[in-house]
Amino acid sequence: MKGPVTTVARGPVLCIETSCDDTSAAVVAGGSVLASIVSSQNELHAQFGGIVPEVAARRHTELVNVVVAEALGVAGLGWDEIAAVAVTVGPGLIGALLVGLAAAKDRTCQRVAHIGRSDTSPEPATLRAEHRVGCWP
Repeated sequence: MKGPVTTVARGPVLCIETSCDDTSAAVVAGGSVLASIVSSQNELHAQFGGIVPEVAARRHTELVNVVVAEALGVAGLGWDEIAAVAVTVGPGLIGALLVGLAAAKDRTCQRVAHIGRSDTSPEPATLRAEHRVGCWP
């Protein structure tokens, strides 16, 4: 079977966003945002006059675990309390997307549900994340 299998999240959802140059993580539960952390790369890319995809992906690699840990800390939750992980799967810079997806799949391999979402939706990931969930087989 390819792709996620649809199910419903029953508990807090960790949301990871790495589609371009900001590394973001949020925790939502019951329709409320418990934490939202954003680490900007604006200063890093300013020296180049724009976003450099490889530089963005490498910086996401350095930041994603730190940002996720901070979001969990602000929410007052541990990994064992997370019911699902939502991650942006497109559109975006492929290297940057792969960093977020790898971080999310790291937890889905440990039997936490995975949510793939499009970054083009007008609704924030943190509000959509509790509606449709997929578990990678």
